[in-house]
Amino acid sequence: MDNLSAYKGINQFGRAYAIMLENDIHGKNSVDRVIFENMIRLCDDTKEYLYGDYTKKEIEYILGSRADLESLVYKLISEVTSVEDKIIKIVSFCSRLYEIIESDDLDDMIFGGTEEHIIKRGSNWCTDISRVACILYQLIGLPSRIIQLFNIHYAYSGHTSDIDFNQFSGIAISNYYINDHINYDYSVSGINQYYKGILEMSDKGWPGGIRWLYGEDGE
Repeated sequence: MDNLSAYKGINQFGRAYAIMLENDIHGKNSVDRVIFENMIRLCDDTKEYLYGDYTKKEIEYILGSRADLESLVYKLISEVTSVEDKIIKIVSFCSRLYEIIESDDLDDMIFGGTEEHIIKRGSNWCTDISRVACILYQLIGLPSRIIQLFNIHYAYSGHTSDIDFNQFSGIAISNYYINDHINYDYSVSGINQYYKGILEMSDKGWPGGIRWLYGEDGE
């Protein structure tokens, strides 16, 4: 496609989600912000491109450049041979990264960093986990990219992990290639006040129901 500007960036899913993404916990120039600021909305106008030439099919990886990740992923898949089983092994590993988080305190939460850092410290944050999975897939030769999901009919219903697509009414796609890591800012971030308020309400079970807390929807 010659011009993607109308389908690209944080304003694709309405005012409320644009405000939510603008207040994301990641640093202004961090890799995670770059990923969602460059996401392309999947729709009738973009589907042919997004499922055609948008994502590279060949993995351009320099052997040994991410040695720790290589060692990890080949250990994970050492006992299986089919592509499906390899994917299952990686999904299982990534879905358990939350188990090694050392603290449940919101003020101790850490977001972002390299995939190596995320694996070492653990994470239950979908953007962290999806980046790890994306890179591990590429290390075993499987083209992979980041998919962002939004349910524009509900507050704070954005996600980037492997779940039921039928729960969501908006989809966007971003490329993220293993060899591009030298071009990104992998600074880590702590919780900000915007997300702290959301997560505190979530911990309480959302009394009164899930809703936009900061007037994002303009109501």
